[in-house]
Amino acid sequence: MRRRRWIWVPILAALVISVVGYAHARPATGSQQVAAPSVMVVGDSISQGSAGDWTWRYRFATQLAADGTQVSMVGPRNYLYDHIHREQGDTHYADAHFDRDHDATWGRRLEDEATTIRGEVRTAQPDYLLLLMGINDMMSGHRSAAQTEQSLRSSIAEARAGRPTVKFVLGTLPPNTRNAEVPAIAARRVEYNERLRVVAKELTTGRSPIRVADVATGIDPRTDLWDGLHPNARGEVKIAAAFVDAMAGYGVGHRYPRPLVLPAIGPTQPPRLSVVSAVGVVRFSWTVTPGATGYRLWVRDLTAGETSFRPLGNLIGVKQNTWVVTALADGAEYEFKLQPVKGTAAGVASNVVVGTPLPAPDRPQTYASAQPHYGVPLASLA
Repeated sequence: MRRRRWIWVPILAALVISVVGYAHARPATGSQQVAAPSVMVVGDSISQGSAGDWTWRYRFATQLAADGTQVSMVGPRNYLYDHIHREQGDTHYADAHFDRDHDATWGRRLEDEATTIRGEVRTAQPDYLLLLMGINDMMSGHRSAAQTEQSLRSSIAEARAGRPTVKFVLGTLPPNTRNAEVPAIAARRVEYNERLRVVAKELTTGRSPIRVADVATGIDPRTDLWDGLHPNARGEVKIAAAFVDAMAGYGVGHRYPRPLVLPAIGPTQPPRLSVVSAVGVVRFSWTVTPGATGYRLWVRDLTAGETSFRPLGNLIGVKQNTWVVTALADGAEYEFKLQPVKGTAAGVASNVVVGTPLPAPDRPQTYASAQPHYGVPLASLA
């Protein structure tokens, strides 16, 4: 009998070790790691963004992170659109340090998205789907608000087919100056937003609820859009705030802090300006600023005692990165800087350079009419 008792000793010891090891390996209930909810942004150019943008997706993700809320952005793409060369795949974000995955494409229509969203949701399996699109249907697609609403309903049904429990946030379409130029399209946008709210109420379910992000309220096309349609840095914050507020309604994070802190607008990467002085002219070259649609040259005549810079001529086209100015006094000293512009938003200026046109030995020092290298007139400094 004593031998049989000793048989149980190693078995009991093994059980004790296993239990102790499990207790140490298992985290305490209060410290268990919960997977971050996944979020997929579905949209068009307003959500994808273009070269040089921060994007409202950046404002959304970084605000949640600052609030202590971690989310995982998902989707088939992570890049911007190069609106200068009209091609996809641009990676020149103003700040690329955020989760950049998304499902937004420049020029995308809701009627087209309805045909692909099931597969995209099935692959990415988002917990939350943030949808902001429909304006292209009514502008370039010439579809009515009612037709666009049907595409919205189809997109919701198809997304649920990809994941029955997905939660939605539908963004209302913001105003833009392009709509203002065509009253019929502006009316369609307003009608569509009303229809969107009805759809959200009708189609919401306990398993797959729908909330509305009031993107349309607060956007001023004159100050928040760089080309009358796409958001600048100010517009990005306002769009993100609407979606952050809607997500707070789901218990994901808190409402966006008010009052909104609106950042500076325009390209954030300054060009690097170089100058070479020659007989009667000053030649410039510079590095390209991602997303810039033009450049403005500024000048200050040090010899004449000017204390502030002033713009020199019209915008320089984005396809150039060299320029020649001839309307300068021989031997005079000038300071120059170059400012990139995206649409209506001027950005961070370049370094300041000094140029001094060299006098020709066989002619007096005098002003000449401005004839830039590419044939675009510049204002004379005379």
